Amino acid sequence: MSKVEEKIKKNKFIVERNEQAIKNGMSLVGKTDLEMCIEMRLEFIDDLKEINAEQEELQKKADKYDELSKPVEIPQFVAEYLDERKEEYPVGGLGAAVTSALDGKESPEIRKWMNNNTEIFARAWLDGYTVQQEQLYYMPVLYQKNKTLYYCFDRNGEITFGQGNLKSDKYKFTKEQIEQHFPEITDRAIEAKEEQV
Repeated sequence: MSKVEEKIKKNKFIVERNEQAIKNGMSLVGKTDLEMCIEMRLEFIDDLKEINAEQEELQKKADKYDELSKPVEIPQFVAEYLDERKEEYPVGGLGAAVTSALDGKESPEIRKWMNNNTEIFARAWLDGYTVQQEQLYYMPVLYQKNKTLYYCFDRNGEITFGQGNLKSDKYKFTKEQIEQHFPEITDRAIEAKEEQV
Protein backbone atom coordinates (compact mmCIF):
# COMPACT_ATOMS: atom_id res chain seq x y z
CA MET A 1 0.00 0.00 0.00
CA SER A 2 1.43 3.40 -0.98
CA LYS A 3 1.80 6.31 1.43
CA VAL A 4 -1.04 8.09 -0.35
CA GLU A 5 -3.35 5.10 0.12
CA GLU A 6 -2.32 4.81 3.79
CA LYS A 7 -3.12 8.48 4.44
CA ILE A 8 -6.49 8.25 2.66
CA LYS A 9 -7.38 5.13 4.66
CA LYS A 10 -6.28 6.79 7.93
CA ASN A 11 -8.25 9.97 7.26
CA LYS A 12 -11.31 8.00 6.19
CA PHE A 13 -11.11 6.03 9.47
CA ILE A 14 -10.77 9.22 11.56
CA VAL A 15 -13.74 10.87 9.82
CA GLU A 16 -15.90 7.76 10.28
CA ARG A 17 -14.87 7.45 13.95
CA ASN A 18 -15.65 11.11 14.62
CA GLU A 19 -19.02 10.90 12.84
CA GLN A 20 -19.93 7.84 14.93
CA ALA A 21 -18.92 9.58 18.15
CA ILE A 22 -20.98 12.64 17.28
CA LYS A 23 -24.04 10.46 16.48
CA ASN A 24 -23.68 8.77 19.87
CA GLY A 25 -23.34 12.16 21.61
CA MET A 26 -19.81 11.45 22.77
CA SER A 27 -16.64 13.43 22.47
CA LEU A 28 -13.36 11.74 21.66
CA VAL A 29 -10.47 11.67 24.16
CA GLY A 30 -12.12 14.26 26.37
CA LYS A 31 -12.17 16.89 23.62
CA THR A 32 -15.14 18.82 22.43
CA ASP A 33 -16.50 18.06 19.00
CA LEU A 34 -15.24 21.43 17.74
CA GLU A 35 -11.71 20.83 19.07
CA MET A 36 -11.64 17.37 17.57
CA CYS A 37 -12.98 18.64 14.25
CA ILE A 38 -10.33 21.42 14.07
CA GLU A 39 -7.57 18.99 14.98
CA MET A 40 -8.78 16.52 12.34
CA ARG A 41 -8.93 19.19 9.67
CA LEU A 42 -5.40 20.42 10.44
CA GLU A 43 -4.11 16.87 10.31
CA PHE A 44 -6.04 16.28 7.11
CA ILE A 45 -4.50 19.42 5.54
CA ASP A 46 -1.00 18.23 6.49
CA ASP A 47 -1.74 14.85 4.95
CA LEU A 48 -3.02 16.50 1.77
CA LYS A 49 0.19 18.54 1.52
CA GLU A 50 2.24 15.35 1.83
CA ILE A 51 0.07 13.61 -0.76
CA ASN A 52 0.44 16.57 -3.12
CA ALA A 53 4.22 16.61 -2.69
CA GLU A 54 4.36 12.86 -3.37
CA GLN A 55 2.20 13.24 -6.48
CA GLU A 56 4.45 16.05 -7.76
CA GLU A 57 7.51 13.84 -7.27
CA LEU A 58 5.82 10.99 -9.11
CA GLN A 59 4.88 13.35 -11.95
CA LYS A 60 8.52 14.48 -12.26
CA LYS A 61 9.61 10.85 -12.51
CA ALA A 62 6.92 10.14 -15.12
CA ASP A 63 7.98 13.20 -17.15
CA LYS A 64 11.62 12.12 -17.00
CA TYR A 65 10.67 8.61 -18.10
CA ASP A 66 8.60 10.03 -20.99
CA GLU A 67 11.57 12.14 -22.08
CA LEU A 68 13.93 9.16 -21.93
CA SER A 69 11.56 6.94 -23.90
CA LYS A 70 11.40 9.35 -26.86
CA PRO A 71 13.71 8.65 -29.78
CA VAL A 72 16.81 10.83 -29.71
CA GLU A 73 17.67 13.20 -32.53
CA ILE A 74 20.97 12.66 -34.33
CA PRO A 75 22.63 14.21 -37.39
CA GLN A 76 22.30 12.51 -40.76
CA PHE A 77 25.96 11.42 -40.89
CA VAL A 78 25.61 9.72 -37.50
CA ALA A 79 22.41 7.98 -38.61
CA GLU A 80 24.24 6.63 -41.66
CA TYR A 81 27.15 5.42 -39.50
CA LEU A 82 24.77 3.79 -37.00
CA ASP A 83 22.83 1.98 -39.73
CA GLU A 84 26.04 0.73 -41.39
CA ARG A 85 27.38 -0.59 -38.08
CA LYS A 86 24.09 -2.26 -37.14
CA GLU A 87 24.16 -4.09 -40.44
CA GLU A 88 27.83 -5.01 -40.03
CA TYR A 89 27.58 -6.00 -36.33
CA PRO A 90 24.07 -7.29 -35.56
CA VAL A 91 25.24 -8.77 -32.22
CA GLY A 92 27.43 -6.73 -29.88
CA GLY A 93 27.61 -3.97 -32.44
CA LEU A 94 27.00 -1.04 -30.14
CA GLY A 95 30.29 -1.50 -28.30
CA ALA A 96 32.17 -2.13 -31.55
CA ALA A 97 30.67 0.97 -33.19
CA VAL A 98 31.53 3.24 -30.24
CA THR A 99 35.04 1.80 -29.88
CA SER A 100 35.73 2.07 -33.60
CA ALA A 101 34.65 5.72 -33.64
CA LEU A 102 36.57 6.72 -30.51
CA ASP A 103 39.74 4.88 -31.61
CA GLY A 104 39.87 7.04 -34.73
CA LYS A 105 39.07 4.23 -37.15
CA GLU A 106 36.17 6.25 -38.54
CA SER A 107 35.93 9.77 -39.98
CA PRO A 108 37.12 12.69 -37.82
CA GLU A 109 33.57 14.03 -37.94
CA ILE A 110 32.18 10.81 -36.37
CA ARG A 111 34.97 10.73 -33.77
CA LYS A 112 34.37 14.35 -32.75
CA TRP A 113 30.61 13.84 -32.47
CA MET A 114 31.01 10.55 -30.58
CA ASN A 115 33.40 12.13 -28.04
CA ASN A 116 30.58 14.36 -26.82
CA ASN A 117 27.54 12.20 -27.52
CA THR A 118 28.24 8.56 -26.66
CA GLU A 119 25.13 8.25 -24.48
CA ILE A 120 22.93 9.73 -27.21
CA PHE A 121 24.46 7.28 -29.72
CA ALA A 122 23.72 4.37 -27.39
CA ARG A 123 20.12 5.50 -26.92
CA ALA A 124 19.74 5.90 -30.70
CA TRP A 125 21.11 2.39 -31.20
CA LEU A 126 18.84 0.83 -28.57
CA ASP A 127 15.66 2.92 -28.69
CA GLY A 128 15.61 4.39 -32.19
CA TYR A 129 16.23 7.89 -33.47
CA THR A 130 15.04 10.69 -35.67
CA VAL A 131 17.34 12.58 -38.01
CA GLN A 132 17.98 16.25 -37.25
CA GLN A 133 16.82 18.62 -39.92
CA GLU A 134 19.92 20.07 -41.52
CA GLN A 135 20.27 23.84 -41.34
CA LEU A 136 19.53 25.39 -44.72
CA TYR A 137 20.80 28.70 -46.09
CA TYR A 138 19.97 31.35 -48.66
CA MET A 139 22.80 32.77 -50.75
CA PRO A 140 22.20 36.34 -51.90
CA VAL A 141 23.66 37.59 -55.16
CA LEU A 142 26.33 40.09 -54.12
CA TYR A 143 26.60 43.73 -55.22
CA GLN A 144 22.98 44.39 -56.08
CA LYS A 145 21.04 47.53 -55.17
CA ASN A 146 17.67 46.16 -54.08
CA LYS A 147 19.03 42.95 -52.44
CA THR A 148 16.21 40.77 -53.75
CA LEU A 149 18.20 38.39 -55.96
CA TYR A 150 19.25 35.02 -54.58
CA TYR A 151 21.07 32.06 -56.02
CA CYS A 152 18.87 29.03 -56.59
CA PHE A 153 18.68 25.72 -58.42
CA ASP A 154 17.01 25.62 -61.82
CA ARG A 155 14.93 22.67 -63.08
CA ASN A 156 18.07 20.80 -64.09
CA GLY A 157 19.74 21.21 -60.71
CA GLU A 158 22.14 23.85 -62.01
CA ILE A 159 22.93 27.03 -60.04
CA THR A 160 21.29 30.19 -61.32
CA PHE A 161 19.73 33.18 -59.62
CA GLY A 162 16.24 34.46 -59.29
CA GLN A 163 13.85 36.74 -57.54
CA GLY A 164 10.88 35.08 -55.95
CA ASN A 165 9.41 33.20 -53.03
CA LEU A 166 12.24 32.23 -50.68
CA LYS A 167 10.01 29.57 -49.13
CA SER A 168 10.61 27.53 -52.26
CA ASP A 169 13.19 24.80 -51.71
CA LYS A 170 15.04 25.80 -54.87
CA TYR A 171 16.49 28.80 -52.97
CA LYS A 172 17.76 26.74 -50.05
CA PHE A 173 21.25 25.26 -49.79
CA THR A 174 22.86 22.96 -47.25
CA LYS A 175 26.14 24.00 -45.64
CA GLU A 176 27.92 21.43 -47.80
CA GLN A 177 26.35 22.88 -50.98
CA ILE A 178 27.32 26.42 -49.93
CA GLU A 179 30.93 25.31 -49.41
CA GLN A 180 30.95 23.46 -52.71
CA HIS A 181 29.34 26.10 -54.94
CA PHE A 182 30.32 29.34 -53.18
CA PRO A 183 33.67 28.67 -51.47
CA GLU A 184 34.86 32.29 -51.64
CA ILE A 185 31.69 33.78 -50.15
CA THR A 186 30.44 31.17 -47.65
CA ASP A 187 30.31 33.87 -44.96
CA ARG A 188 27.54 35.66 -46.91
CA ALA A 189 25.08 32.78 -46.51
CA ILE A 190 21.92 33.60 -44.56
CA GLU A 191 20.24 30.98 -42.35
CA ALA A 192 16.86 29.96 -43.74
CA LYS A 193 14.18 30.17 -41.10
CA GLU A 194 10.59 29.01 -41.43
CA GLU A 195 9.12 32.46 -40.83
CA GLN A 196 11.40 34.13 -43.40
CA VAL A 197 9.74 35.17 -46.66
